[in-house]
Amino acid sequence: MNSPRSPKKALLPSEPPEVSPLGLAHAIRYHRKKSGLSQSGLAALAGVGKTVVFDLEKNKPSVRLDTLLKVLRVLNIGVFFRSPLMGTFLSERGK
Repeated sequence: MNSPRSPKKALLPSEPPEVSPLGLAHAIRYHRKKSGLSQSGLAALAGVGKTVVFDLEKNKPSVRLDTLLKVLRVLNIGVFFRSPLMGTFLSERGK
């Protein structure tokens, strides 16, 4: 007998998937490897220590946001904010 399943939400091409810490760790490792970079090479390009890249890929919660952003920039991974209030926030910020 089939168990009832909740329908999966279809993602629009422009809508990024939800990010989890483990998903982020996997994405960083995947992009690093596809770029042909070692952990040391990525760390050098990002201007961070090798242990930072290791910690990110092992999903350690101790990495600072500014350090994470340096690594993501090198890998060409963008970070976007989405919320029901984001449109209002952006329009008010521009005033």
